[in-house]
Amino acid sequence: MIVNPPGLPIGLVPGKIFGMDVYSPNCAICHAGRFDGKLVAGLPNADLDVQRVRHAIEVAFSSGKLTTGAIAQLAEAAGKPLNLAQKLVVAALLQVIERAFATRAPGWFHDELGPGRSDALAGWKETLGLIRPEDVTWVDLPPIFNQGLKERTLYDGSITGDPATRVMLTELQKGRPLRDPLLHREVFDDIAAYMTALKPPPYPYPVDKERAAAGQALFTERCEGCHGRYGDAPTYPNKRIPLDKIGTDPLRAQAMNAAVAQKLTTTEYQRFLHIDPAPAYLAPALNGVYLSAPYLHNGSVPTLWHLLSPESERPVSFYRRWNRFDQKLVGLACAPAATAAGPACGMDASQAAHDPRTVFLLDTRKPGNRNTGHRYGTDLPDEEKIALLEYLKTI
Repeated sequence: MIVNPPGLPIGLVPGKIFGMDVYSPNCAICHAGRFDGKLVAGLPNADLDVQRVRHAIEVAFSSGKLTTGAIAQLAEAAGKPLNLAQKLVVAALLQVIERAFATRAPGWFHDELGPGRSDALAGWKETLGLIRPEDVTWVDLPPIFNQGLKERTLYDGSITGDPATRVMLTELQKGRPLRDPLLHREVFDDIAAYMTALKPPPYPYPVDKERAAAGQALFTERCEGCHGRYGDAPTYPNKRIPLDKIGTDPLRAQAMNAAVAQKLTTTEYQRFLHIDPAPAYLAPALNGVYLSAPYLHNGSVPTLWHLLSPESERPVSFYRRWNRFDQKLVGLACAPAATAAGPACGMDASQAAHDPRTVFLLDTRKPGNRNTGHRYGTDLPDEEKIALLEYLKTI
């Protein structure tokens, strides 16, 4: 972990076009987050509301105020006047971006995604020409620790094959030309190698070692078959759980359908990958699981304790952004509140200290946000659940 590194915001990298400074996002904009005030590479960026960022940029472009002339005036005021070639580059970039936004129907933004989540598969479909407005593909930004044992990609585990090419596919959500990542193979080889070696930081708070030992025995008996073994000789089964068995919100699994698989097999990616569109979810690797709350593929369960609780005891809503960490329940601090629909979480003390407009209420009653399923471990006595949580802190 590192604290507030100097320079540009994490996830932005500088470049130049005709001597003009430009800035582009890289992987860290989604996959570097903060825990206990420190930056952790590989941790999801729980502060990034990627859908709102796109909407804000779209509003700026549609206002008619973001023109080549306006940008030239700002550059001159900053002491970096644009020459003719740079002005032509700015004009071309503005046209490209305006055309990209023109593919979105007006009024598409409903602020239903929130921070720390993505509708990445919708971006894939858009790039492939398959976008369907009724698709709901909301997922939590995933952690990317210890990718060396992973043979499958995405929350549904539908794609297997060459590791670097699997990383390339993440570029589809950005609207990048389809063949372009394949033409920069060496970059993605390096990224895949880095992700293979990327490890989570150890749990920074005290752990009850006796309970953790008991929890490890429970994990071996109840969880290892799906989530793998940890320690000196780690394993990971890359196991997909059919949708009707896991019982979690079905919409994301159903969105990776035969049409997407067929379209991908008509591209050059088909030489490197295999796509299985059967509706399922991949049982995730749990390295650094304490870091990656909230849980399930859509981030609908605030703590591991709630994940081990019956569905009726899971909060129907909770707030995201500025969350404190709950060491006991392992996850986002939940200020218990009651609603007509069931238990909920109010704002914790940290969230209440911020502008309320900067937090997001995640309502699990909405399609795509369901907190159902993964009933494994919900039948354990409380003492065994506590022991299991102590062990999970250590992996």
